[in-house]
Amino acid sequence: MTHSTDQFLAAGGVTIFTQTWLPAEDPSAVVILSHGFGEHSGRYGHVAAALVEAGYAVAALDHRGHGRSGGPRAYVKSISDLSNDFAMFRDIVAQTVKPGEDPLPQILLGHSMGSAVIVDHLVGPHDPVAAVVLSGPYLRNAAEVAAPLKVLAPILGRVAGKLPTQALDSGDVSRDPAVVAAYDADPLVFHGKIPAGTGATLLGLEDALMPKASRITEPLLIVHGTEDRLAAVDGARALAGAVGSQIVDLKTYDGLHHEVFNEPEQDTVLADVVAWLAEQV
Repeated sequence: MTHSTDQFLAAGGVTIFTQTWLPAEDPSAVVILSHGFGEHSGRYGHVAAALVEAGYAVAALDHRGHGRSGGPRAYVKSISDLSNDFAMFRDIVAQTVKPGEDPLPQILLGHSMGSAVIVDHLVGPHDPVAAVVLSGPYLRNAAEVAAPLKVLAPILGRVAGKLPTQALDSGDVSRDPAVVAAYDADPLVFHGKIPAGTGATLLGLEDALMPKASRITEPLLIVHGTEDRLAAVDGARALAGAVGSQIVDLKTYDGLHHEVFNEPEQDTVLADVVAWLAEQV
């Protein structure tokens, strides 16, 4: 496996960090990865390794405001800011990862907020996609959000977008203490309180994206833990029922928390993803 890093300039002059993993032999397709809120693409090295072993190239970006990319930390004014960057990255990948007369088929893989980025990308005009895998898609908050907060969040997001609100509980990420400890110690992970504007964006994702979900027609696999305390598994079920895809598979894993690729059962989840992709690509 060959690993490399790069960067590109996105809207507003923001520098976006990227990295690529390539197999020794010519890949059958390229998986383009979209990470979740507060984290970064470097946490997916083991996912990339499993996909490379299966014959895929893997390319990932750090979303603006995250990891080694530029922009205000963890600030997501609009999900379209991230999906526009993602669309630019897809074009770059098509031109740079094993370019030729016939570009590699592209598979999109997202986790949590990164899944919402992909959904937002797919409900608009986009280049062909061979298959889509979404892990713990964040469309509906797992904890009940009080009605007054739902009303106030967009207002606060507009008038004081960068005001710190509340922090995530790292214990909700995984049941594996080693994963949680690494998450807490990772300097590239955002450990502060979520900006008000980001919170408003995240809480508004279901209303913004679900009415358009029928526009998604690509083969879709959703993997989700039943004990996810951040992204509601019911949101994943609703998405699976709303898309216009002819091939839709929802795999739920009993007892798993939010990051199914970082749970003790991660090998089973990754094997399921690789097997499903083999049927589609």
